[in-house]
Amino acid sequence: MFQFYNLVPSLTARENVQLVTDIAEDPMDPGEALRLVGLGDRMDHFPGRLSGGETHNAPIAAMAHRVVVLSDGLVKSDTANASRTAAEQISW
Repeated sequence: MFQFYNLVPSLTARENVQLVTDIAEDPMDPGEALRLVGLGDRMDHFPGRLSGGETHNAPIAAMAHRVVVLSDGLVKSDTANASRTAAEQISW
């Protein structure tokens, strides 16, 4: 989930994720996605009520199609995962 300026401030975390699932070919349920990243109890919170560090769990990167690492506002690396790890195999 994007943070800060990439979130629509008038939408909840669930609604922000729903924006993406509305255009995805095979979407995951927004609530399920938020639970998988540890935000299940925060899905009805607005971005201003979420901590900037809540979605920083490095093992989650193994689930992504693409991982972009930022440092000081610049792209440090941009890699594609050849094979993705299933959510249930991630150590939270």
